[in-house]
Amino acid sequence: MQNERRRRQSEQQQEREQQRLEQLAGPSRYHPYERPNAAPDVTKTPHQRKIRLQNEQRRRQSEQRQQEREQQMPIALRNIHAQTLVARHDCGSRNAVCSTCEAKMWLQERVSQSTMTNIRFTMCCNDGAVQLPLLQQPPEVLQGLLSGSDPRSLAFREKIRMYNSILSFTSTGARIHESVTCTRGVYAFRIQGEMYHRIGSLLPQHDAQPQFC
Repeated sequence: MQNERRRRQSEQQQEREQQRLEQLAGPSRYHPYERPNAAPDVTKTPHQRKIRLQNEQRRRQSEQRQQEREQQMPIALRNIHAQTLVARHDCGSRNAVCSTCEAKMWLQERVSQSTMTNIRFTMCCNDGAVQLPLLQQPPEVLQGLLSGSDPRSLAFREKIRMYNSILSFTSTGARIHESVTCTRGVYAFRIQGEMYHRIGSLLPQHDAQPQFC
């Protein structure tokens, strides 16, 4: 009798421990009864069920800690999972041409009242209402550098992006805060309001300060 009583008490205690672990672990995506057409649980003994639930609880806690660490990391350092990737959006080919200004457009940008035989656009020239003058030819010296085949022209076209970057921040105008420009440490350039370019004549007027480059 005493052995039978101890056996029942041991089974009841193991059952209570199993229920406590199931409550702590919560629903698991690997639980066999939560998946369709899954095989029944083959763990028969209480000890095996206890080990399985403990392993499942450790796995869930590890995944939760990993997610918390990724949330604290910068976006550039996070792991991009397959389910978070966004499909690339394709607008198609820009093969439609405006009959008025000959601008290349997407077919979906046409006016809703237009037909396939008479396609009209308003985003480029407002269906012919806006007529911009053609670009003027560059000076002869610049045209020679852009189209010539001599070593000087080839070097100019090879480094044309560098030349443009060098001159892109010249002759700027802005309200500069001098309180931070002359201090110790890393140089800081603080402005207030808008920034603009002082584009004047190439040669300044008499007794005037140059404003272009």
